[in-house]
Amino acid sequence: MLSGVPRGSGGFTLLGLLVAIAIGTIVLTLGLPALQNMVARNRRVTSLDAMVNAVQTARSFAVSDGVPTTLCGSATGTSCDGQWSRGWIVVENRSGSTGSVGTGDPVVKRYPALQGHFTLSAHLGGIGYLAYRPSGLSNTGGYFTVCGPQGAAHAVSAIISPAGDVRSGSTTAAGGALSCP
Repeated sequence: MLSGVPRGSGGFTLLGLLVAIAIGTIVLTLGLPALQNMVARNRRVTSLDAMVNAVQTARSFAVSDGVPTTLCGSATGTSCDGQWSRGWIVVENRSGSTGSVGTGDPVVKRYPALQGHFTLSAHLGGIGYLAYRPSGLSNTGGYFTVCGPQGAAHAVSAIISPAGDVRSGSTTAAGGALSCP
């Protein structure tokens, strides 16, 4: 025996270590799903905020520059193709043709595709894009849906009024339940 060190105080016992591992496992088992739900909720809200920002940006450019401005789905970041889940763009329609990128129409902002198995779909009266007039009025009312891995029960929406205002929600523009692809 070493001098000054009492017998039996040299560290953890096997039983103590097993109890600590068991408690740690229980805490992780109970806490991990809650953490995953919180992360998914934060990603969903961040994705919705990006869409609301895009709508507000399109309206702001239309009003401030006095030019019709389009918000449309775009896989390439340079043309309107309706592929909202692959990204979207804001275009000043100086050529006069809303819903597309015409000659001389600058793309003023690009938004990347949503990450983490999140999808974005547009429900804009069947026209596939949102356009704002210099007055700030939109060409249509409708909504965008952000869906994640948890499905329609946790989907969120950006609802656009015919007057051009946008608000966050958890229903369709008419107040119905959201659906996910």
